[in-house]
Amino acid sequence: MHDLFELAVDLIFDPPETNADRVLIAMRKAEQGFIGLLRSETETIKMNELNAKIAFLQQIRKEIFEDYHNYPNCKRLSRGFRELALKRTEIEIAKLKSAVDTLAAVGKKVITEGSLNRQKQNSGIRLSIENIEKVYQDAGFTIQKTSKAAKPQFPARIEYISENLKRIRGFSQYRQFYPTSPDNADVDDLYAFIAFLENDPKNAARYRAKTTPEIKKILDDQALKIAPREETARDPLGKIIKDTISMSKSNVFNNDANREKYEKYLLYKLPELSLLFQRLKNAPKDSL
Repeated sequence: MHDLFELAVDLIFDPPETNADRVLIAMRKAEQGFIGLLRSETETIKMNELNAKIAFLQQIRKEIFEDYHNYPNCKRLSRGFRELALKRTEIEIAKLKSAVDTLAAVGKKVITEGSLNRQKQNSGIRLSIENIEKVYQDAGFTIQKTSKAAKPQFPARIEYISENLKRIRGFSQYRQFYPTSPDNADVDDLYAFIAFLENDPKNAARYRAKTTPEIKKILDDQALKIAPREETARDPLGKIIKDTISMSKSNVFNNDANREKYEKYLLYKLPELSLLFQRLKNAPKDSL
């Protein structure tokens, strides 16, 4: 069963769109997009899928426009459109709640107003900021108001570290070069990186709970193991992993103060939540 708001991605459902012209524009854009794809498609299964989407958009006009017989000059949205929008809002709130509950279990229950705004812009979540804030508050989070104060201090070379993590996580040929190594998909932050090094990639929370000296000891041990590695044709991530261990030891987990700065960096950037939203974005509705 198709969903109007999944097909017509420009449609606003939270709060429900009230302008019939904007709904028409979004629906026609989606329909024309599928028609364009259909013209160049040759596989029968994909053609059938595209035809089904086009038929759905054409059929649902009767449900969402009171004057659907005037298409494409409809001017009145029906109560049915509002009901569909509210239902979609409930689904998105449930998906967000799942993500926030996961985050609350492994991190501090404080988030900035600015972080929420960035998540809304960058993660593809389509809820209103009011509903996003409510989900966080219901999960026990404190939302800090964003001030125009100076950017908080973060550990040295932190952007370089984060870029390295991104490269490790996003290396498309990972399984080709490292068939027996732990999964790299969840290397979102340094705690997940350490779990990855320890062949325990699904348990980043375990390492977040350790003391700074304990983490430093793990990194020292890993540095000895990886010391001979460099970037080679057989080990394209070798130097990146080696450098990331070294920088983590000297800039983040060398003392509690720098570790606290890193925690603030995560709060400010929150890359793990972006990825979490991305993973949950297309989750089956019956799995929520």
